Amino acid sequence: LMRRSWCAIRAIVMPKAAVPGQKRKGKVDGKVEKKRAGRTKQVLSSSSDEEETKRFDPQEVQALRAALLDWYDRNHRVLPWRRNKCSLKTEEGEKGAPMDLPDQKFAYLVWVSEIMLQQTRVATVIDYFDKWMSIWPTVQDLASATQEQVNDCWTGLGYYRRARYLLEGAKYVVNELGGKFPEEAAGLGKIPGIGPYTAGAISSIAFGKHEPLVDGNVIRVLARLRALAEDPTTTASKKLHWELATQLVDVERSGDFNQAVMELGATICTPKGPLCGQCPIRGQCQAYKRQQRGQGSVLDFPPKVEKAPPKEVHLSLCILEEITRKNGKQAAETRFLLVQRPEGGLLAGLWEFPSVIVGKEAPKEEKKRLIT
Repeated sequence: LMRRSWCAIRAIVMPKAAVPGQKRKGKVDGKVEKKRAGRTKQVLSSSSDEEETKRFDPQEVQALRAALLDWYDRNHRVLPWRRNKCSLKTEEGEKGAPMDLPDQKFAYLVWVSEIMLQQTRVATVIDYFDKWMSIWPTVQDLASATQEQVNDCWTGLGYYRRARYLLEGAKYVVNELGGKFPEEAAGLGKIPGIGPYTAGAISSIAFGKHEPLVDGNVIRVLARLRALAEDPTTTASKKLHWELATQLVDVERSGDFNQAVMELGATICTPKGPLCGQCPIRGQCQAYKRQQRGQGSVLDFPPKVEKAPPKEVHLSLCILEEITRKNGKQAAETRFLLVQRPEGGLLAGLWEFPSVIVGKEAPKEEKKRLIT
């Protein structure tokens, strides 16, 4: 046996954790405390009135529901995980999910598509979705797969934690829920990897339940409709967006309405270059009205949030190749040493060449010593 090894240095970019703010501590006397309480009460009252003006009145709700659903029925994209019984599209050659597909099987399609679509464009997801369904057409089929098989099918989509959640979720549905998805969002939220957004999507789209959902597209549409200037990532702002989404969602066609808002955000009310002239609800859009009056731009909403700078991690990497020789000749195949990453953290459970974290300015000899 002959072994050859190389050492290399690589850098991985990871999001840097935000540093939590610190609260100032200190005592105040009774008079100051009393005055502060009075000011706080006034501020809260003013804030409450301001929040109320952001809500939709009943007439706005009805108008928005009607306009969005009519636009969606005429303009929605036909996708393999989507079906619309009220569709007015007549294009040939486009195939969506079968109309007669049982709700439980349809829920599986919606779930897989929603997980794949996180941080990934629709055009990219379609081929991966079709391949996935050809291998694991039901949740029971997926539950019997291995993590290596799932990762192999997922290769190229990135964010492998999503693939892990799909497999864990499938095993949970089969082993703990008898192979059936809960119809309510609360029950769906207990499945590994399913948060409030995905739970609302499955519940409303697959089972027709009256559930709202909030994702990046919905946040953008709502922020522009009500000209919301607050940071959308704050707790108060998140709560407001969910309240507005709950107020708007149509009772009879909850799933179609939720998809209509997301579709509008993805195709018309886009982050850059929104097509306001083609928007079916521009008459109710406060950001558009402000723009028409020369008071800023639609692009001012939602406000841009500064992201934490990336964090660099420097690694010393060893590539160990095993070459087998027979009668002085190299064999047709060689082998490489791989190690599996921990079950938690970055790239959890994936396989890689052996590596260790080193300092950015560490000498070359020190890096070699650490890896060997």
